[in-house]
Amino acid sequence: MKRSRFLLVALLSFAGLFTTAFADEAKAKLNTTPDYNTAFAEAKKDGKVVMILFTGSDWCPPCKMLHKFVLDKKEFIDFSNDNLHFVLVDINRAFAPKAKDFSAQQIALMEKYKVDGVPTIVLINPKNEKTDILGGLMTKTPEELIKKIEAIQKAE
Repeated sequence: MKRSRFLLVALLSFAGLFTTAFADEAKAKLNTTPDYNTAFAEAKKDGKVVMILFTGSDWCPPCKMLHKFVLDKKEFIDFSNDNLHFVLVDINRAFAPKAKDFSAQQIALMEKYKVDGVPTIVLINPKNEKTDILGGLMTKTPEELIKKIEAIQKAE
């Protein structure tokens, strides 16, 4: 009887920690914009990296994995909100941008960076306009993506 009570308490404690961890991540919100022009102008002023994510967030399995295992993690959200201007280009299955007000701008970005699949991440250092393009699911952890962003930040 004591053993089963101990197991029940241990299980409930674990469940509480488990839900608390997810609640903390759910509280953190990734700051994004569909407007590249404004993001780039602000990045020129403050020196932050511009990250453009081309994604099919509701239909693309690798995109969903990128969001779940990298972008939605508190570690990345905190880093992104402090160090990036994050431009989100969410597209439908026909490769048309969902943000109607910025559709022409986003199509031009897709053409400029030759985006032919999702997810694609473009990192731009506004100081020297050095870019790095990550096609597919090249980063599988927040740490991997943060390292790539830090490398483009330091690029001379």
